[in-house]
Amino acid sequence: MSLPGRSSPKRLFRSEDPAGRSSRSSSNGLSHHTTRGRSRRQEYKDTAVNGLIQVLTITKEVSSACPQLQLAVGALLLVLEAHKRTSEATEAAQSLKGYVNRLNDVLSRVLSESDPDHYSPSTQERLQIRLRAFASEVESTADKVANLLSHGYLTQLLNAKETADRVKQCFGSLSREIDVLTLDELFSLRATINTGFDALGNSIQQRALRPTIQARFDHESSVHIQCQEGTRQEVLATLCSWFRQDDPRLAELPKPAVEVASERTILWLYGLAGTGKSTLANTITAWSDNDGVLGASFFCAKDGERSDVRGIFRTIAYQLARRSPVFREELRNAMESNPDLHSVAPARQLEKLIVEPLRNAQAYPDFPSSLVIVIDALDECGNDGANGSGSAEDTAVSIIVKSLSRYISDLAPLKFLITSRPEEIITRGFLLESLKKHTHQLPLAEIPEDLTRRDIKCYLQSRLAAIQELFPTVSSDWPSMQQFNKLLELADVLFIFAATAVLFIGDEKTRDPARQLSRLLESGAQNAIPPASNGSSAVDPFRKLDRLYQQD
Repeated sequence: MSLPGRSSPKRLFRSEDPAGRSSRSSSNGLSHHTTRGRSRRQEYKDTAVNGLIQVLTITKEVSSACPQLQLAVGALLLVLEAHKRTSEATEAAQSLKGYVNRLNDVLSRVLSESDPDHYSPSTQERLQIRLRAFASEVESTADKVANLLSHGYLTQLLNAKETADRVKQCFGSLSREIDVLTLDELFSLRATINTGFDALGNSIQQRALRPTIQARFDHESSVHIQCQEGTRQEVLATLCSWFRQDDPRLAELPKPAVEVASERTILWLYGLAGTGKSTLANTITAWSDNDGVLGASFFCAKDGERSDVRGIFRTIAYQLARRSPVFREELRNAMESNPDLHSVAPARQLEKLIVEPLRNAQAYPDFPSSLVIVIDALDECGNDGANGSGSAEDTAVSIIVKSLSRYISDLAPLKFLITSRPEEIITRGFLLESLKKHTHQLPLAEIPEDLTRRDIKCYLQSRLAAIQELFPTVSSDWPSMQQFNKLLELADVLFIFAATAVLFIGDEKTRDPARQLSRLLESGAQNAIPPASNGSSAVDPFRKLDRLYQQD
């Protein structure tokens, strides 16, 4: 491995003549006094940095028994080169110099064979094993830092105060007293180094990939909620059994609403607007995140960056990199080969940013055996910028589905939960022969309506009780049984109506839940469809939802 800039540390500094004056021309009109002042400051700065380089050189010699550690020293030299551009560079160099001097003593005791009785043979063997593991990680760190410098990324980042402070904090964490090396201290040292460089690497990777951060399921701007406790249990059990048949939650959940093919890579959950797709997706995503099996999430929206189909795969790649160190390294290699991958077509992004790094990462034993990727509301992605044709066959959502169909056999151990409305273009995509056999389709319309109505009833009872506690002026017998049943009838099987109705009834500005409920029920009665030929009447659930939104 070649580290750029290591061959001649003298290149880090401005050359000076024997008198200590700067060799740069003074034709700019500055006085000799000013020039000498700058030279003295530069000399002090160079002295501090050169002193650090000297002790790092000693470290390289002391750690000769572990070549990878020597590479880590080279990485620190490269970081120092960029870090000295900040105003705190001299202070950091002095601080790090003291740390490296102490580290040299530690390495001398551990890696030197001059004192074989210092540790027992079994302890020495354990130390060597762990040192090799440590060295393997710092080797990748050194390679990463060298590559970043060669592309100029690190220098750009260090010019920002936030990143400079991060590096300074990393150096500060390293500058602690180490008197006696123990195994715990060794791992603590490794964790400190990795934490500092991983934070820097994540920042760089974010700039390179340009992920849509606000598409995360738990982003602060998200409007999605999780299922009310005790509701949608059968549907959640269905989703859990598809992803992990050994999911411990299945022991507490009821029987799945429908049987699913757990061996299939994709589960497409679809239904009409307001049937609770996003709430189900958000709940499963949160559960998976708590269990450590969430690979990535992308919650689409009609406006903003979350509607841009080009951001889906690069965001998934970025989140996978945050989840798995080995995937992060493989992704870094891919970005080295082609730094402009963030701008290529989605199918190409899937291949280069996910499929190929994933294939290499699986060679490592510590890569997760299963991860779930959640893409919610795919139908809300727009077509702008997806491509130039604008034809129906090439709309944004079809590009995602077709890309998945092309690489579906190469995505293990990833499993994709995708939710959307049953739009024709999406339905056609999932009927592709290459995708059909790998996809389980779960229409929410197949969930028994009595289960959905039961859950809506449970939700409304809970939320209206909370509103009653929030507004003490509401009578204890509110709402009446007649009012509650009418509200249930209006909600029908639409969770979105129930949720929106609760917001309308408990409006903080109006602060009159009883009156708000009465207005809502009156509006619903006015929205009834005229009697049919058999004398029955019905209520259009979508028309009444529109009427609800029109309330002020």
